[in-house]
Amino acid sequence: MPLEKFYNFLWKYKRNEHKGYTDSILSPIAPEYTTGEVLLGAAYRKLILGEREAVINLENINSLFSSSPTWDAILREPGGLTSPKLSRQDPLLRQLMPFVPEIARYACVLGRPRNRWDPGNLLLSTIGSGLGPEPVNSFIQKIRDALFVDENDDILARYVEESLKQLNREPSEGFPKIPDPKAPAWRRRRSSGYTPAECFTRDLGYTIKLKSRLTRRQWTVLVEAVLRIGLGTHALWLCRLNKEIWEMTLEATSNGTQLTEEVIESRGWNVHDGVDPLIELGLDAIPLIKKGVREYVQARMGLNIVLHALADADCEWQEGIGVPPQGSTQDPVGAVANFLSHVAENSEIIKRTLQEHLHDDCLKVIISKLADSNLRILSTKSGTSKNLFEFIRYSLGQLQTLDDEMKLYDQSYILFKKTGASNSPWLVKPAPTALILMTHACCQSLGAIPASMDDFQSYLAKYGINAPTGELQCGQTGRDLERLGLVVDSPDAGGGRLLVDPF
Repeated sequence: MPLEKFYNFLWKYKRNEHKGYTDSILSPIAPEYTTGEVLLGAAYRKLILGEREAVINLENINSLFSSSPTWDAILREPGGLTSPKLSRQDPLLRQLMPFVPEIARYACVLGRPRNRWDPGNLLLSTIGSGLGPEPVNSFIQKIRDALFVDENDDILARYVEESLKQLNREPSEGFPKIPDPKAPAWRRRRSSGYTPAECFTRDLGYTIKLKSRLTRRQWTVLVEAVLRIGLGTHALWLCRLNKEIWEMTLEATSNGTQLTEEVIESRGWNVHDGVDPLIELGLDAIPLIKKGVREYVQARMGLNIVLHALADADCEWQEGIGVPPQGSTQDPVGAVANFLSHVAENSEIIKRTLQEHLHDDCLKVIISKLADSNLRILSTKSGTSKNLFEFIRYSLGQLQTLDDEMKLYDQSYILFKKTGASNSPWLVKPAPTALILMTHACCQSLGAIPASMDDFQSYLAKYGINAPTGELQCGQTGRDLERLGLVVDSPDAGGGRLLVDPF
């Protein structure tokens, strides 16, 4: 597509992207509105059942209620498997909690049957970003084995799973074939810190080991919590990665700057860890999430302009951004370095092309004008920006139920809303289950060394969550940790407190 035409119609960027960007680590999956229960249900469908998201029909749940008095009690009675109706949910549709894999054939989706997005693909891409290509298959097998219901699960879990299997006339034989993760943003070496995806795969491993010590319901709530924090913060981290690579591209274009892989990794992979956090404990998360999404969209526009300028100048970039060439031993960090080098080497050509087609050779000015003339692209109220914002907000946020008395049902959120008012802030305030999970993971990550509040602060920073010392010591999060028995005063900690591993 000619550069002028692309510029004039960029507000339709969902359909007009350059192939080098859509097949990149910067935009591997296009997420949409979802919930924690949907994330776990999608994991069952992707890893165990082999069911497509589009074929799941919530109306089929009605047939389960009439199958027997026992089933009716399991589903309807207090403490049963029925999930509360959500404020955004069709009131005529029922929902079930992701207690066992077979439930995902009937529930754990949103709305009526349609061409839904597949959160299982985001799960695979996040695992790939956390581990790299070599360990992915063995790790996925560990997840499958844990999610599967076997003789070591409690009686209720086995009964529900076997009863639902009998209703399925065409049971699957063996696990489905898992596709390779799509454009994961992994790195071969880790100079410092962790990315959210690296934390997620580590913490998911800790959660898998807890299965034998908990009931099925207790364990699945922990799995849901780690999925929510891992996939939600990874999506927000990808927004930041887009911004950082775009800024490095601006430097390469303006003055031909050549950056080393070490610098690229530090700026792209580690900047969220303390230096520029994604969200902050105790504060309203929405402004920071919207800022991250807007920066993502601006970076997306800018990188597409660069790719089209290169193509118009007959020096097209042939690979996806951050995607190593086929058969290469390179990692995405090295592939990003190659892209930036290509931009730097052709910086003068890019500027001449921009001047010829758009009458300006300054990319910053071009993107600023483009954003000003298409404000709805950056509004997070329509298109891709809306979908991305809603994924992060709803995957991390507490379920908003139609019945206020059912609000306590959700115990694995990260963002909490005090009231139902539309202008009520979404505070970064982890739920009890999320705090229990993160405390356990923090303690496990240190091995035999006792974990202090400073260690917990560092642990949260790796997910991009800034935890001010005051919030952990005497703020709401500190009080919640104390109320749950997750901290203890210790004279050996210099007057501070140590974490207590709940398991």
